Amino acid sequence: MIELKELSLKRGAFKLSQISFYIKKGEIYLLLGDSGSGKTTTLELVAGFLKPDTGKIMIEDIDITNLPPNKRNIAYLPQKMSLFPHLSIEENILYGTKVRGITAEKDYYKMLVSRFGIEEILNSYPDAISGGQAQRAALARAMIVKPKLLLLDEPFSALHPSLRYELEDLLKSIVSEFNLRVLAVSHDIDEALHLANVISFLHKGSIIQTAKRNEIYFRPKTVEVARFFGIKNLFEGYIVASDKENLKIETVFGIIHAKTTHREKKLKPGENIIWGIHSDEVRIIRQEHKKERLNRLSGIVDNLFAHGQYWDLRFLYKDSTLHIKIPDFICERLKIEEKKAMEVELPPERIFIVKLD
Repeated sequence: MIELKELSLKRGAFKLSQISFYIKKGEIYLLLGDSGSGKTTTLELVAGFLKPDTGKIMIEDIDITNLPPNKRNIAYLPQKMSLFPHLSIEENILYGTKVRGITAEKDYYKMLVSRFGIEEILNSYPDAISGGQAQRAALARAMIVKPKLLLLDEPFSALHPSLRYELEDLLKSIVSEFNLRVLAVSHDIDEALHLANVISFLHKGSIIQTAKRNEIYFRPKTVEVARFFGIKNLFEGYIVASDKENLKIETVFGIIHAKTTHREKKLKPGENIIWGIHSDEVRIIRQEHKKERLNRLSGIVDNLFAHGQYWDLRFLYKDSTLHIKIPDFICERLKIEEKKAMEVELPPERIFIVKLD
């Protein structure tokens, strides 16, 4: 297991505070956050390019905090892949084995070359291949030495989305198959949710929330996390009633019901909170559906905005606005248009709660 224990570092006005987490075999762990949140600083500490003021870095119970980068058995892939221009692709891939004085395993080498689809460019040089091919070669070079940990600094940010998803899927399959460990950093939400098994959200040098990708996306712990994920539906409220399974919240929309998760079980009546819901989790109710529903709101379509294959809809309930995202075909099928009356439902199980400090 790879473990960071309360790493701290002060650099000028910036402070990285008490960073702790662990990475298991077969896992891609990702640090997510805005620029300046401490993602790359953490990566550089693990790589050995920086030394922490306090804390430890452990690899399989061995303290590597003060070891130089070349003694850590860690491979680092920066945002700019930096293939050596004077070496062929094959020489680039095998470079790490020569530096470490080890012999590449032939079967493993052939597998990497085959899985990354770079057999035909092994004799080419970096200036003669595409960006996608260079990225594949750089990943193969990083993985050929079978490092204890692979560090990735926004590795796919410059690639076209379709190619990026392809490489992410390929990386995930190899990591899982060979029980590798990866620590990646990104500010891209799609990349984080598609690539990572576990995500830690950094804000101003501190980890705010750590969770599996679905949990951190659908149940953000703080307003900062929710806003980073683009959630516009955030509202104040206070708890009216609570039990093991349900919450009743007084809001600008009236009483709203929410399902209780492990995080909300300690909430008590009278507590002020922030609650929210993703815009694509709001359900539009067809007129023919007369079934009684919780959190059913009647209002009007205030505005419609085209957004690729989706429409962003602003739903007006009295004086309060709810943001809704719906596919183009649904908008067309239901004949949704501005100033039209509409009913929506806020599914109780999709509402998340952020407790105020």
